[in-house]
Amino acid sequence: MIVNWWLFFPELIVAATAVVLLVMDFSLPGADSRKGLWATGLFGLVVALSASLGLLGTEGELFGGLMVVDTLAVFFKILVLLAAILVFYLSFSYLERFPGNRGEFYWLVVTALLGMMVTAAGRELITIYVGIELISLSFYALVGFHKESKTAIEAALKYFILGSFAIGLWLYGAALIYGLTGSTDLIGIARAFTGEASLVLYIGVFLLVAGFGFKMGLAPFHMWVPDAYQGAPTPVTGFLAVGSKAAAFAVFLRVMLTAFGSLGETWAGLIAILAVVTMTWGNVAALRQGNIKRMLAYSGVAHAGYTLIGAAAVSMVGVQGVMFYLFGYLFATLGAFAVVVAFSNLTGSDEIADYAGLRWRNPFLAFAMALCLLSLAGIPPLAGFFGKFYLFWGAIQQGGWLMPVVIIAAVNSAISLFYYVNVIRTMYFLQPKDEEAVATGSLVNLTALVAVAGVILAAFYFQPIISSIEAAKTLAASLGFPL
Repeated sequence: MIVNWWLFFPELIVAATAVVLLVMDFSLPGADSRKGLWATGLFGLVVALSASLGLLGTEGELFGGLMVVDTLAVFFKILVLLAAILVFYLSFSYLERFPGNRGEFYWLVVTALLGMMVTAAGRELITIYVGIELISLSFYALVGFHKESKTAIEAALKYFILGSFAIGLWLYGAALIYGLTGSTDLIGIARAFTGEASLVLYIGVFLLVAGFGFKMGLAPFHMWVPDAYQGAPTPVTGFLAVGSKAAAFAVFLRVMLTAFGSLGETWAGLIAILAVVTMTWGNVAALRQGNIKRMLAYSGVAHAGYTLIGAAAVSMVGVQGVMFYLFGYLFATLGAFAVVVAFSNLTGSDEIADYAGLRWRNPFLAFAMALCLLSLAGIPPLAGFFGKFYLFWGAIQQGGWLMPVVIIAAVNSAISLFYYVNVIRTMYFLQPKDEEAVATGSLVNLTALVAVAGVILAAFYFQPIISSIEAAKTLAASLGFPL
């Protein structure tokens, strides 16, 4: 078997970066090595991002079809690499609050990233499982990274227990699918289902959806989300909210549309119900939160529900909508968490009430937070608005029973304005409890600035982004959609 290693080059770079960070952490003890670890990891991620950008428009298979390189895989690799780079920028100033070089933190971020990239490119169930486990094991450690914090340990334990249960359901579903088809390859599974589906098949698909639902933070599989978001280090929370969710949606789309595309009319209804329950539950729960990380956690649950509408459409436009929506979600979410990191570094608080008067204490941070929250709410002309528009448009084109889902999603978007605008009101219209200015480091400012640029430029360059996605014929061919 001849392997085109260039197609696997981004993953090789990330894996090599993880090894180098591990060796450096053992070889260069002391706080003085922290900057070297950070710079080395960041350099490796930038090189991997450059290699991934070079694969745009490339089509190929690796290891006999275990992994695939197509538009879907490359797009999500770029997305999670961008998220990891921004998280590296956020983490440097955040980790300065803690003693030691903290090299294991950077190593765990890179290994989680490697799992995301493998998962996004996987076209075979065992390969996908390996990627999911690599993501999960890394995040279990990252969520409980502050071992002296009871909140962090409790969050990590809950995440571990529920995650183990969810992956058990996923594996049982995969075993049922393998037993019916004799194949773990997604294309092989699709070819095996030429006749009428059995009850066992539907049970297997349901268990797979339940396992994916945990990773995507869908209700009712979201119980771990608020505690994990609150207990984890804030940069980890941002990476968990964006990177892990993007990888989960990438593999979910590939599995459901490639292996079970012929059954789309059956499982699409289940997905639509999950979307409605998830977005409604997330928005209603977010209304009651006084902690900004928990509010963003439930907001993330709601956004998972919106994104699921693209999958329920079972169409090329729906897949494109998911891709663009997550692109805008990346910048808005990490921008918001950049502000949370900066504010927490100075005040040690994540309570929304303590953000009172932030516009006087740091006008840039208040502006960045407001812009990112408005984008998450879907206010035009920011990226979040166009992302929701494209998602909803894909569902509207399908028509039928998806129309009520779009209406419910629009109502939920209106509900989300209450808790997003509440934070903006607190920052701009309430008097500060403390007059001390909120000073920020250059890296945090840079991350917030990149996020602000992302939510604005994605809107202005909306049509070119969509056109580039539509031009990718390999995506439609790999997922079995007619052009």
